[in-house]
Amino acid sequence: MRELPLVRPLAQAGAFRGGDARPLYGIPLNRSTPLMYCNGELFAKAKLAPPSTWAELVETARVLTKKGERWGYEVPISWWFWVAMVGQAGGRVFDEEGRPTLGAEAGVRALRFWQDLVHREQVMRPPPGRDYDAWNVVNQDFLAGRAAFVWTSTAYIRYLEDNAKFPVVAAPLPRDVRASVPTGGTFFVIVAHAPDDEKAGAARFLRFFCETDQAYLLSTRTGYLPVTTPAVERMHAEGFFAKHPNDAVAQVQLASVDPWPWEPLLFRIERDVVDPRLEEAVLLDRDPAVVLRDARAAAERPG
Repeated sequence: MRELPLVRPLAQAGAFRGGDARPLYGIPLNRSTPLMYCNGELFAKAKLAPPSTWAELVETARVLTKKGERWGYEVPISWWFWVAMVGQAGGRVFDEEGRPTLGAEAGVRALRFWQDLVHREQVMRPPPGRDYDAWNVVNQDFLAGRAAFVWTSTAYIRYLEDNAKFPVVAAPLPRDVRASVPTGGTFFVIVAHAPDDEKAGAARFLRFFCETDQAYLLSTRTGYLPVTTPAVERMHAEGFFAKHPNDAVAQVQLASVDPWPWEPLLFRIERDVVDPRLEEAVLLDRDPAVVLRDARAAAERPG
C-alpha cells in the first residue's frame, strides 16, 4: 500500500506528525480542510477582496455587517476551526513530546479573537447548536445572505455553489503570524485481526478506490479533495481547476497544512475537553486564559 500515489498532506504521511515513520494504518477517503467562502456579490459592491489576515478579517466584517440583517462573518465554534487559528497564531495544540499545550498563548489569542468578534466588534454570529447542527446554520446563513463570509469545509464547495443565488468566491483562511489549516475527513482502516482473506479483499478494494477514475469522480462530484496525485494531474489536464477556481484555491491551501499529532487521546480531548469549553467561553465571554488552563488540566488527566 505504501506505493500508492497519495497526496502527502492528505495521507497518513503528511496529515500526522511522524506519520511516514509509522506502520501504515489508514488510506485517505473523503479529506478536507477548512476554507473561507465569500458572497461575491456583496464583496463586489463593497469593492472588497477576501481578507488575507486577521486584521483584514475584522475590517471586512465591520464593513459588511448590517445590524439586524446581516453578519459580516460566521464560523462554527468548533475545535477544527479553533485549531486552524491556533496554527495561524503560531502555536500547536500538542508539543513535540505529545503533551497537550492547547496552543499555550496562541490558543488564548485564537479564543480571544472569536470573543472580540462576537462581543466587542459585534460582527460575528456564534451559530446555535453543536457539531454539524452549527455547521448547517453557517451554511444556511451564508446561502440566505445573512452572513457575508464564512469558514466551513471544502466538502461543501459543490453544495454552496449549486445553491447560492450569488457568486461564491473561495479564499484561503486568513493568517495571523503564518498560514495554517488542519485536515479533516476520514480514512479507510483495515482491522488488524480480520481474517487474511478479508484483509486481502479489502486491500484490493482500496487499490481500486485509489485508481484515478474513482479519486477523480469523488472529488469532482463533491468538494472533497482528490487524494491521489494522478487524480490531481487529470483535473489540471482536463481543465477542471480552471473551470472551478474554488477547488483550485483548496489545492493551493494544502501548502499550509499543519499535521495533527500522533496522539491516541486526541479525540477525547477534542470532544470531551475542548469543544464544550470553546462554546461556553465564546458565548459567556469568559477569560480565555483561565478556560484553556482548566482545559489543559482536564486533558492531562487520565481518560
